[in-house]
Formats: sequence, structure tokens, C-alpha cells
Amino acid sequence: MGVLGKDLFDFDRPRTHTMVRFGEREYWIEDRRKGIPYGEILTELLDADIGAYQKSLARLREALDSGNEYSGRLRAVKARLRELPYFNLFLRKNSGFNPAPKLEYYFQVGRDLELIQNRYTWFLDEAFYNAGSEKKKGQHKQTPAERIYNNGIGAFVTGVSLGADREVDASPVRVQFAMLNAEDDSLPTELVEKMYFDRLIDFAYVELMKGIQKGFIPKRCPNCGHWFLQQPGMTYTYCERIAPGETEKTCRDIGASQSFQSKLRENEIWKLHSRAYKKYFARVRKKTMTKPEFEAWSSEAERIRDEALQDYARASTAEERAEVAASVEKKLNRV
Repeated sequence: MGVLGKDLFDFDRPRTHTMVRFGEREYWIEDRRKGIPYGEILTELLDADIGAYQKSLARLREALDSGNEYSGRLRAVKARLRELPYFNLFLRKNSGFNPAPKLEYYFQVGRDLELIQNRYTWFLDEAFYNAGSEKKKGQHKQTPAERIYNNGIGAFVTGVSLGADREVDASPVRVQFAMLNAEDDSLPTELVEKMYFDRLIDFAYVELMKGIQKGFIPKRCPNCGHWFLQQPGMTYTYCERIAPGETEKTCRDIGASQSFQSKLRENEIWKLHSRAYKKYFARVRKKTMTKPEFEAWSSEAERIRDEALQDYARASTAEERAEVAASVEKKLNRV
């Protein structure tokens, strides 16, 4: 790794002062060699069950308030901290902090976790998933910045970020630059931004905004409610977890099927295409039609369907829509 400036004095740096190097497509935390996609840790934080950590904090607080010995409960807090996203990447068992942080640090982490799960869920829902924000056919595809602006929450990106509470406002972060490289070529040679974070909320703020700039956006699955990371250029609505009540089908499988069934219910052209598809596919099974013949029919049928969908949408009366449907039915069964 390239050594510049402050790196020479990092040996006694507190472990609470976490170093992150931000590259073009990913970033690196502390000495980890594997890059992390933008938005991945925030996605994990939004989806994390923080109850165990908060309960351990409550037990520690009870011991402190009563004046009892608390070392055992502090060890339990540290153990739960090492299990949390972000911290599990650079805190190892028995390594502790160097030097050990004040007790208030652990309680601050608890408050930051609650703020992230509450405020960032609100921000992402308002920015990207409100009614009317999804792209419709023929519309200009909005950039993430346009969607934030058009949904009226651009002011929350800076200033009192992500809410009205000053506690949510990320503190100023000092930026340095460094060369990231490796002799064995396991990492790319890259000029990266190097930042140091004392609070989890500060890191989450920077990771989210840098991710939005690059098209990495945490997204909540409408089927199971869990969060997943939307990669640049992708438009998935559902996650790839096994769907609730299923043993093999994912939420994405279920969502695609529901979307298709919705099209069948709402549009006569889709119904006619589906009916014809089933009829011709049955011929393949009965061996009265070859697979190459079916594939040729299927390709032409999709073209006929898509053209008819446009004519059907432009039709202004029930009679005109009926004419379009009758015409496409003949074409699909004549191909």
C-alpha cells in the first residue's frame, strides 16, 4: 500500500478511528484486501437485527447505574459489537480496541444504529419508492439525483441530513488521498480517497451518498421486506432470497410471476398471446411441431404482440380495442 502523510503515525491510532479508502467502484476498510461494493454495508445495517446489541447495552447500563461490577457485561457488549455489519470487518475476537474506547462509545453506536434504521429507511423510501417515482414505458429514466430532487427531499442530502434531528447530521470528514496497490496484483493500482470515521453514522452517510453517485442503492423487497443492494444499471424490484412460504422460489421468481399474471388480467392482448403460446407449445410436446418451428413462431408472435399492445393502448373506444384484439388473434394463430 502507498504510504503518505498520516499513515506514518497510524500505529497508535484508536481502533474507533476507522480508516476507509474509497475507490472508483468499491472501497476498502482498514487492512482488508477485498473490496466492498458501495452501499453494501448500509444495506446490511438496514436489514440487521440490532436487538441483541441493544439488550446487551441495557444490561450494561443497569450495572453502571446500580454501581455493580460490569466487566462481564461489557465483554458481552463487545461480543455483540463484533457481530454487527461494518464492525465485523475489522474487529477480531480478543483484539479489542487500541486504546480501549470510553464506555460512551458503545452507547453511541447503539444510538447510531437506531438512527440509521429509522432515518435512512425513511430517506430511501421517500427518494426512490414513492408512488409515481417508477419509470413508465416511454418516459425519461430519471437519475438517482433527479428522483431525490423531484420527490422533494433534496434539502436532506446536506445540512441537517436525513432528518430534522441535529444528531443525524454527519460531522465533517477530513479527506486525504493515497495510492492503493499490491505487489501480487491482487488489488488494482488506484488513486483513492482516504477518510477516517469516529462514528458509524458518519460512515453510513458517506457510503450512501457515494453509492448514489455511482448507482449503488439499497432497496427494500416488497415481497419479504428485506433489504438488498441494487447494482448500477439494474432495475430489479425483488430480492433473490427464498420467498416466505417457499422452499425454492425466490422473491424475484414470485414477483416476476405476479407481474406477468397482472398483465394477463389487465390486457386482452397479453391474454391472447398467452393462450396462443400454450396452444403451440402443446404441439411441441405432442411432436406435431418441431422446436425450431416453435421458436420461429414464438419470435414472430412476440413482434405481433408488441405491435398490437401499442395499437391497443392508442385505441380510444371499446370497439377499436375489440378490433385490435380480433386482428391479433388471427395473426397469432396464422403464424
